[in-house]
Amino acid sequence: MKQFALGIVGLAVFGCPFALGADPNVPPPTASAPTDDPQTKTSPPPTPTDAWRLERNLYLAQATWCFRRALERHPDHAEAWRYLAQSYQLRGMVDSRVVAEERCARNDPMADEAERERASHQRDELANEAGAPAPPSAGELAGAVTRLLQRHRPEAAARLLDEAGRDGPAQWPWPFAEEAAGLYMHLGRPADARRVWRQATDCPSAAVLECRLAATFWVERDFDAATRHFRAARAADPRLAEACWGLAMLHAQLGEADPALEACRAGRELSLNERQRRDLEALERFVLSHQPGR
Repeated sequence: MKQFALGIVGLAVFGCPFALGADPNVPPPTASAPTDDPQTKTSPPPTPTDAWRLERNLYLAQATWCFRRALERHPDHAEAWRYLAQSYQLRGMVDSRVVAEERCARNDPMADEAERERASHQRDELANEAGAPAPPSAGELAGAVTRLLQRHRPEAAARLLDEAGRDGPAQWPWPFAEEAAGLYMHLGRPADARRVWRQATDCPSAAVLECRLAATFWVERDFDAATRHFRAARAADPRLAEACWGLAMLHAQLGEADPALEACRAGRELSLNERQRRDLEALERFVLSHQPGR
């Protein structure tokens, strides 16, 4: 079992580079000097809209799920906690990062006492910070979650969502479902994201829902299910560029050149956003450079 957990950690680590430089318009964060303030320890994090954008960070969401799987089996694995903290820092997930850093320091035999005390102090500060929200009413939930995300407190936001779900299936307007499910994805909880998207009351189309479900299975490394849902999205709406983008990226991760190239070429005939077009053009050039004559 130990080797299995280490293997999952390896998958997560090697999955991360696909996303670390994902958007050339957003410079990578640089580590600032350590402080005792959980909010200022990292560089300015991305805005919440950017932080949860699936196209940008789907590989980091997958890495997070892998780390969480490893830590379920071996919660004392310091290296997994360290990499998890680093991935949270890249996404500006302050409260998630502080908890992971404290667990890393606690379990790392090389950490000195000062490091452990500093990490523990940061976690205590986070737990006791002013303004912890009371459980909101149903009508106030979306606003409360958004305010927490603006403060880079995804764990606290997820707790509000979890509490709301204990009273039975929730009814999620689509814009809020996008925010809530994206949050769950980046906390390594794709099954909860899948539940939220399925419970949304006004999804734009069946094809869009299929794409979102595909993304949850992709994060769980259930590539067969992800492929089925992306293909179902294409069947439901052949003009939906997101499905081609997803299939191209998925087949590329699996090392399947022919279907990746086919999805790239199909997607480039559709209405892609700027990021999707850059992705597919770069992927097509990469495949052709390694497979001349295609």
